[in-house]
Amino acid sequence: MDLPQRKNIRKYWYDYNNAWSYFITICTKYREHYFWEIQDHKMILNDLWKYVWNCRNNIPNHFPFVEIGEFICMPDHIHGILMINENQTNRRDANMARPLDHCDIQWFKDRTAHDAVPTWIHGPQYGSLWYIINQYKWSITKFAHQNFIPFERQSRFYDHIISDEIEYFVIKQYIKNNPKNRWQKFH
Repeated sequence: MDLPQRKNIRKYWYDYNNAWSYFITICTKYREHYFWEIQDHKMILNDLWKYVWNCRNNIPNHFPFVEIGEFICMPDHIHGILMINENQTNRRDANMARPLDHCDIQWFKDRTAHDAVPTWIHGPQYGSLWYIINQYKWSITKFAHQNFIPFERQSRFYDHIISDEIEYFVIKQYIKNNPKNRWQKFH
């Protein structure tokens, strides 16, 4: 059986390891409302939403070269700005690398000095936007499944390379206003 060919949504000419600012959107599968809901015209946040927020805040603890900008978690999607910094030393230093597993820091104490690279780092993707976002998505999915919370997400995510300060400001305003602009849709 032939599997469908998916279009590569990443820019083939761009190195996603570059220090830059990115606008990210992660959607739930079928745009289901997994993160929160509206009851009596009030937002009801659930445990999954709280975990998403906690993981977002902990990304720099796992990837010290990353800064988190504006962020919003809607019922069926997440928007955020993520900045990858220039500090190549931290990005390549395997001792700094830690997987996002329940947003707790995991040290690999059984490694020797000459064997410092954890087994989960394979290939050139560590430190790239793709790697960071997929670790984030994996952590949320794992939390949901371990806590028997219904949750499915789309396998891919949307990214946009922010070109300048004006575009950064426009995207930041879009994220801030997203709940207000979409409020009518959710009640």
